[in-house]
Amino acid sequence: MPGDDQVDEKLLELQGLLKRIWEAGALSESDYRTKLNGIWRSALFWRNAGRSAPWILNQLAAVEDEFMAAFETPATTTLERKGGRRR
Repeated sequence: MPGDDQVDEKLLELQGLLKRIWEAGALSESDYRTKLNGIWRSALFWRNAGRSAPWILNQLAAVEDEFMAAFETPATTTLERKGGRRR
Protein backbone atom coordinates (compact mmCIF):
# COMPACT_ATOMS: atom_id res chain seq x y z
CA MET A 1 0.00 0.00 0.00
CA PRO A 2 1.37 3.46 -0.87
CA GLY A 3 2.72 5.24 2.18
CA ASP A 4 3.36 2.11 4.25
CA ASP A 5 7.04 3.02 4.53
CA GLN A 6 6.06 6.40 5.98
CA VAL A 7 3.79 4.71 8.50
CA ASP A 8 6.57 2.31 9.52
CA GLU A 9 8.99 5.21 9.86
CA LYS A 10 6.54 7.13 12.04
CA LEU A 11 5.97 4.06 14.22
CA LEU A 12 9.71 3.74 14.75
CA GLU A 13 9.94 7.45 15.60
CA LEU A 14 7.17 7.05 18.18
CA GLN A 15 8.87 3.97 19.58
CA GLY A 16 12.07 5.98 20.03
CA LEU A 17 10.22 8.88 21.61
CA LEU A 18 8.42 6.58 24.01
CA LYS A 19 11.69 4.88 24.92
CA ARG A 20 13.33 8.24 25.71
CA ILE A 21 10.34 9.19 27.87
CA TRP A 22 10.62 5.87 29.71
CA GLU A 23 14.40 6.25 30.14
CA ALA A 24 13.83 9.74 31.55
CA GLY A 25 11.71 8.14 34.27
CA ALA A 26 8.34 9.53 33.20
CA LEU A 27 6.88 6.05 32.61
CA SER A 28 7.14 2.72 34.36
CA GLU A 29 8.40 -0.19 32.29
CA SER A 30 4.91 -1.68 32.34
CA ASP A 31 3.34 1.55 31.04
CA TYR A 32 6.06 1.84 28.40
CA ARG A 33 5.39 -1.66 27.12
CA THR A 34 1.61 -1.18 27.23
CA LYS A 35 1.72 2.08 25.27
CA LEU A 36 4.23 0.72 22.77
CA ASN A 37 2.14 -2.39 22.19
CA GLY A 38 -0.99 -0.25 21.81
CA ILE A 39 0.59 1.97 19.16
CA TRP A 40 1.76 -0.94 17.02
CA ARG A 41 -1.49 -2.89 17.41
CA SER A 42 -3.58 0.16 16.54
CA ALA A 43 -1.58 0.81 13.38
CA LEU A 44 -1.90 -2.83 12.37
CA PHE A 45 -5.66 -2.74 13.02
CA TRP A 46 -6.05 0.45 10.99
CA ARG A 47 -4.09 -1.07 8.10
CA ASN A 48 -6.18 -4.24 8.18
CA ALA A 49 -9.34 -2.14 8.31
CA GLY A 50 -8.29 -0.51 5.04
CA ARG A 51 -7.41 2.92 6.38
CA SER A 52 -5.17 4.97 4.11
CA ALA A 53 -1.58 5.75 5.03
CA PRO A 54 -2.29 9.51 5.33
CA TRP A 55 -5.14 8.76 7.75
CA ILE A 56 -2.91 6.49 9.85
CA LEU A 57 -0.11 9.08 9.83
CA ASN A 58 -2.59 11.68 11.06
CA GLN A 59 -3.63 9.43 13.94
CA LEU A 60 0.01 8.73 14.83
CA ALA A 61 0.78 12.45 14.77
CA ALA A 62 -2.03 12.97 17.28
CA VAL A 63 -0.53 10.26 19.49
CA GLU A 64 2.87 11.97 19.24
CA ASP A 65 1.32 15.30 20.25
CA GLU A 66 -0.34 13.66 23.25
CA PHE A 67 2.96 12.11 24.36
CA MET A 68 4.81 15.39 23.96
CA ALA A 69 2.19 17.24 26.00
CA ALA A 70 1.72 14.62 28.70
CA PHE A 71 5.37 13.81 29.24
CA GLU A 72 7.13 17.14 29.00
CA THR A 73 10.57 15.95 30.00
CA PRO A 74 14.16 16.72 29.03
CA ALA A 75 13.89 13.78 26.59
CA THR A 76 11.01 15.37 24.68
CA THR A 77 12.26 18.95 24.76
CA THR A 78 15.68 17.82 23.51
CA LEU A 79 13.96 15.92 20.72
CA GLU A 80 12.02 19.03 19.71
CA ARG A 81 15.20 21.14 19.67
CA LYS A 82 16.86 18.63 17.37
CA GLY A 83 13.92 18.81 14.97
CA GLY A 84 12.71 15.31 15.81
CA ARG A 85 9.05 16.11 15.24
CA ARG A 86 8.04 15.84 11.63
CA ARG A 87 4.69 16.18 9.95
